[in-house]
Amino acid sequence: MPIKGIIVGIIISILTSLIIFKGIKEISDVISKLIPFVAILYIITCLIIIIKNINIIDDIIRLIIRNAFNIKSFIVGSTKSIFSTEAGLGTGAIACSITSNAQEDEQGLVQVFGIFFDTFVVSTFTAFIILLLPKLNTNLLNINGIELTRCAFIYNLGKYGGLILTVSIILFAFSTIISGYYYGEVAIKYITKKENTLFLKILTIMIILISTVISPNIIWNSIDKFIVILAIINTLSLIMLRKKVFNDKI
Repeated sequence: MPIKGIIVGIIISILTSLIIFKGIKEISDVISKLIPFVAILYIITCLIIIIKNINIIDDIIRLIIRNAFNIKSFIVGSTKSIFSTEAGLGTGAIACSITSNAQEDEQGLVQVFGIFFDTFVVSTFTAFIILLLPKLNTNLLNINGIELTRCAFIYNLGKYGGLILTVSIILFAFSTIISGYYYGEVAIKYITKKENTLFLKILTIMIILISTVISPNIIWNSIDKFIVILAIINTLSLIMLRKKVFNDKI
């Protein structure tokens, strides 16, 4: 039976509140435990599906290569890669701040590995899974990426595939909410020079509730615009700091 969006919003809001009101340490502890678990679960499931269809994987690889080198693929791929890895947005530096005891080169390597794992492992596996889905099974109207992936998981693993994907998406999304709040808290504290972030906590909960009752198109369109703004701000910041970075390394 379908669950109303507002009910989901209330549940997520309560769980989010229990974490973000406890402070940054609690946030980092939750994310550090949640992400590895869901990543391993998702990768193992994808590997099972790929091994199950190993006889046609070479056809999938040829299909990807044949369609990769055109302007449409370049634009869509660039947009999706920025959104999935946050590369170029500057948020990776905020994530590194939680491990401030580590050296700069170690923090950089961690961020590079994160982009590699997300883009070349998770995204590539997802692409393979979707391309293994016969066209006859994609007859949904206005289908989006999540629905398409769900169809592929169910096609290969039945109801258990759909359940695993649902759990993975919920955990991925929840960890994104928590980490996104953390980025905001760090930024607010830096700008205001104050430790009190009660307003941001309340605003975060309100946004979660509102997002469950409005059109997904409005949400995604807003996200796309904010990502562009973040990329512009980060690019300008890197240009302004270039001399300091180079001087520190000389």
